[in-house]
Amino acid sequence: MAWENIEERRTHIKQLIDGKESLSIDVMKKLSLLWNCSPSAIYQDIGLLKSTSGPLSITPKMKERIYLRDGRACQYCGSKDRKKYVVEHIIPRFLGGENLPKNLCVSCYRCNKLKGRSVWPPKDLDKVVREDIKRKEEILSLYKNSLTARN
Repeated sequence: MAWENIEERRTHIKQLIDGKESLSIDVMKKLSLLWNCSPSAIYQDIGLLKSTSGPLSITPKMKERIYLRDGRACQYCGSKDRKKYVVEHIIPRFLGGENLPKNLCVSCYRCNKLKGRSVWPPKDLDKVVREDIKRKEEILSLYKNSLTARN
């Protein structure tokens, strides 16, 4: 039944998330019961509906600024000695994350693979988000929700 009503479900979810940063895990669980689908389906719907902002790509110049800001160290494990590093999304694109510096950080290849499509707060979160308290709260809320959704 989850696929039969997917457009109606997404319309309902869009109405709920318009103007909000995120929905609580309790609301996602209630929606999953209402629409006869898993909470992860609701989580993915929210991501798809929010992933429309930011530049289309991360430019080489933007990558270099992120590397400099993060001290060329992984923002998750702190490693500086790994061979492969990437600039990656703190909030993944599928969850509405933008290609903006406040949503990008340096990650070693290992942490990037372990993180996958989840949300992990970087070690220097305050430095990454600067004065954007809403962004910090959103990252921490999504991180907490992703931990709760696994249980």
